[in-house]
Amino acid sequence: MDYDGSPFALTPWVRRLLVATGIVYLLQVTVFTSPWLVETFGFRPSLALQRPWTLLSYALLHGGFLHIFFNMLAL
Repeated sequence: MDYDGSPFALTPWVRRLLVATGIVYLLQVTVFTSPWLVETFGFRPSLALQRPWTLLSYALLHGGFLHIFFNMLAL
């Protein structure tokens, strides 16, 4: 099978993930500046059974610009 695409091309799902992460980060630094967002959607093993959504939502939270930049670069 021949592959003529660029090795740096983004798949639709990676593009969606980048957009979702970027939107959540912008909300995190502009609208939800209090610790509420991290406390509600951040993952804590001791609360995993009471807050199962945190198993996925924690991946969208980031601790700063460099953190999100390098995570997105790795995708």
